[in-house]
Amino acid sequence: MKLGRVVVVGAGPSGCYAATRLAQSQLFEAVHVYEKQETVNPTTAIGRNINITLCKRGIDALKILGNMPSAELPAASLKHFSIHTNQGTFQHAYGGEGLLSVKRNDLYQYLKMKAETAGAIFHFGHTLESVSPAKENGSSLTIFYDKNGHTISEPAALVIGADGVHSSTRKFLFEKIVSTKYRSCDSLQVDSQQHPGSCIIQEHPLGYREITIPADVLSRYSHSLPQDTFHIWGSQEFVVLGLPSPDGTMTLGIYMKKDQLLVKSMKDIVKAMQSNFSDLKELLSEIPDLHSSGRVGSLTTVSSAFYSLGNIALIGDSAHAMLPFLGQGLNSGLEDVCILLDALKRSQTPLGLSSDTLLRILEDFSTKRKKDVDIILAESLAEYEKWRTLSSVDLSHGFQYQIQMSSFFEKISSSTVSYSEAWRVTKEESPPVKGIGEYVHKGETLAVYEAVKTVIAIRSPCDGMISDISFGPAGEPVYKVKTIESEKDPGVSRPVFQSSVRVEQDLSPNSTSDSHLVVSSQEDKEVLFDEKLYFEHLKTSYIGKKLTYMKTTGSTMDDAKSGAHNGCASGTAYMSEAMTAGRGRRGRTWKSPPVGNIYVTVVLRVPIAEGLTKIQFAAAVAVLRAAHLEGILDAKVKWPNDVWVKGHKMAGTLVEAEGEASSEEKQTPGEKNLSTFYLGMGVNVNADIRRDADMRTQATSMANEVGDIVSREKVLANILENLESLLSMEFADILKEFKEFHVVKKSAEMVIYPKDGKEYPAIYDDITMDGKLHVQRLDSKEPVIVSDTATSVRPEPKSVIYVYDGEGCANQSVQMLNIWLETMVDTTKYKIKRISSEETKTGKWRESCALFAVGGGYDMGYINALQEDGLLMIKEYVHSGGAYLGICAGAYLGCSDIEFDKGGPLEVCGRRQLEFFQGKCIGPVYQGFQYNSEAGARAACIKLQDDASFGIPLREKMSKTLTAQVYFNGGGTFIPDKKNQESCVVARYEDTQNAEESAAIISCRAGAGVAVLSSVHFEYLAEDLDSSDEYLKTVVPKLRETLHRRDFICSRILQILRL
Repeated sequence: MKLGRVVVVGAGPSGCYAATRLAQSQLFEAVHVYEKQETVNPTTAIGRNINITLCKRGIDALKILGNMPSAELPAASLKHFSIHTNQGTFQHAYGGEGLLSVKRNDLYQYLKMKAETAGAIFHFGHTLESVSPAKENGSSLTIFYDKNGHTISEPAALVIGADGVHSSTRKFLFEKIVSTKYRSCDSLQVDSQQHPGSCIIQEHPLGYREITIPADVLSRYSHSLPQDTFHIWGSQEFVVLGLPSPDGTMTLGIYMKKDQLLVKSMKDIVKAMQSNFSDLKELLSEIPDLHSSGRVGSLTTVSSAFYSLGNIALIGDSAHAMLPFLGQGLNSGLEDVCILLDALKRSQTPLGLSSDTLLRILEDFSTKRKKDVDIILAESLAEYEKWRTLSSVDLSHGFQYQIQMSSFFEKISSSTVSYSEAWRVTKEESPPVKGIGEYVHKGETLAVYEAVKTVIAIRSPCDGMISDISFGPAGEPVYKVKTIESEKDPGVSRPVFQSSVRVEQDLSPNSTSDSHLVVSSQEDKEVLFDEKLYFEHLKTSYIGKKLTYMKTTGSTMDDAKSGAHNGCASGTAYMSEAMTAGRGRRGRTWKSPPVGNIYVTVVLRVPIAEGLTKIQFAAAVAVLRAAHLEGILDAKVKWPNDVWVKGHKMAGTLVEAEGEASSEEKQTPGEKNLSTFYLGMGVNVNADIRRDADMRTQATSMANEVGDIVSREKVLANILENLESLLSMEFADILKEFKEFHVVKKSAEMVIYPKDGKEYPAIYDDITMDGKLHVQRLDSKEPVIVSDTATSVRPEPKSVIYVYDGEGCANQSVQMLNIWLETMVDTTKYKIKRISSEETKTGKWRESCALFAVGGGYDMGYINALQEDGLLMIKEYVHSGGAYLGICAGAYLGCSDIEFDKGGPLEVCGRRQLEFFQGKCIGPVYQGFQYNSEAGARAACIKLQDDASFGIPLREKMSKTLTAQVYFNGGGTFIPDKKNQESCVVARYEDTQNAEESAAIISCRAGAGVAVLSSVHFEYLAEDLDSSDEYLKTVVPKLRETLHRRDFICSRILQILRL
């Protein structure tokens, strides 16, 4: 018995392929394809690119339809890819059978013909008006409008949304579709976390145009542009992809910022290509009238939280549009259909397929396919950033192919293995990453890095010890290796596709001849800030071009005023490593210690009308942009002059006005009638604030957020470059960007702290053109205009993280857990509160709860205090979509079964009620545990696992520092039941022999919620332990060795917990 009709929305290649396969399956009564365009001519209607590539996934999908006659689907076979740089051209062979290049028009006509032959019926000029998931009868009702405005109602047993990036089908599946802007490789992941259950549509700043090189011209350049090769040219300005066509022509896809493409003529674009790429110069000059596709295309990433709802499924770009730089867009869409049809066939019985079975298949398809495709979405975003670095990469010694492993690109292009499996195998094949402090030999592999579709080995330039690891603009690791003699300069090993390695020079600022640099005579020769590197990064026309640098001063604000009165130019910057009398808002003073931060004041001469308010807001946005460039995407501005990250202050600015120019002040003729302003900025860059007991719950630094030392020189240059750009803009545009990233959004609650008076709650309304804050008091409902000179504000969070504090808890663990949460989570969103066993049993807390956390102690105490009612409240909360964090005893409590000290004097064994983890927690892993003693304490080395935990991929930079030392005292390891498929290992014990019994931290699905169980105390810091304790004397120093790596693991845990 057949099911009812199939409705396919969208007649592009994926839609036509789906229609063909579904019609051939004979599982449904009929297949109807509806397309909103009124014509069957895909050149103008369906599809964007002139040419597309098919890898093995796409080729195998088409082979299912039968042989592909060359007359029906002409194709150019691609056996190699070439990378073109100023150092030459470097060619690499594709794995397997290579790729095929086909014209989109030819592919569409071929697939449409196949669909019609199979019996699919096409309806053009029909716009989808509505569609609803299946009701009790197992059928959806789809409603279309035809070109004459008539309504067509089509009942459907199955609806396939194949209508592309701008899908109409998709909008009927999601309550919320969020449009965002691309900011960095991680921004899609961040947006998805901030909007769970939504569809994220992320617009990339890049656009593209395509031009065609005629066959007769191309034939004269076959030696440099062979027809069996995919060509890549890369520069900071744009990337060009050359794709041969079956007719002997070549399509050049030009990818650059869309706003530039829209204003530049094709003549200007070609001229820029000739200037950047010498091997295209002569060829392009032979084509006076280049044929272009005539339009600027957009690049968009679509990430849907799910791919099916009821009997409606999304495939291809409708579900997961991706950037083209790994060549998987259409290939993944065709593979969607293959996976879905395989599942349908496997479930078919002699009686056909039931509606219930269909729904189950679609749900399973959505869950598994999304986890797989999320990996390729993230990697496609990352790949572009790597291609942009081609212009600065030295390929003169050729690729390093000594590493006997295939790249991730080769695995996904030359096989049909799942994306997640290809990713896992790639990471598994990678040699162990060398870490700071390890001794290495010259030529030894430190790490491998994948870029431009191949694998590069990074080798040590000398015998010595790794002293530092940093990351380049595309995430590539850069190693510094010190020779055994500490006086020698460190060798620097970079992934530059070559065997030679640059050695850093010891640059003394006092000996430099740079005319821009002013070195204060009061300082000694040893300085910490590399001015030469700073000037290399600086791209301004006047701000920061002159820098006065000091190791210590009273206040850079006072230094700037002195300089201005003595005639310094506008834009002059005064920076110090430390200040003894720094100044802030409302006359506050403080000391700024020399801990690797930025303390700087800039002299600015501008018209008084454009003065203080504009500079103040521009400065905050400039710092914000610099933070985003460092990958700190959670950074926000807070009125009036701060930059915060998750409720923790990272930077502050202060503007003071000189007023009208005084007669004492020396000004150049071009600066007459201007007023002088002093912009002071303090940015926490490399201070380790998370280890500062007084500041860790209030502030943060860039280094704390990215988990590595940050280049202050680059950050300061970026801040000043953005400041100069912003000051050239209208204030309305600056204010618009400020409000876009303001930590408080319209209609949200906040607390106002007047300088003179009692705090009061209010509703945020707006920031006006005079820079004032408009709010409405909650108590009196009166509107209030707030001035920045007399007020401080803070968002009022609504969600609560509850830390269990009842019988069974170790007081120190509760305290450490509380401090850790206040340090790491976004305190603009979450309050941290302790909760007793009696309060837990009431269940009233669940409505506001974002996380229920249980720390160390003894779990039998928890059970006795919470009893069945309290435990049930916790379990129901998590299964209904909540989150649970259990550490040590709290982790034992979250398992279905535990064995602690089995057969020993402290034995505790038995079933547990929460059952978030279906399996046993067996401990302690290390012997010697004693209650009320540190005898069993260890610095346990754990390794962060580089897999995707429930579809949340590990950020690339995290994967570079995999191990960390964390405090251990009595924890176990997690052994899952054989049937348990609902847990992932987050981190493993590094020194255990049996890999299957090494899980130290796990994440678990629990109904609609999630739980993280940790057998180690990652929340403890070395500073919080008693280093004089005989058992901790060796533990504390080890914990200090990997502080930033521990922070990474903490960030990963919060990421999984949706915080």
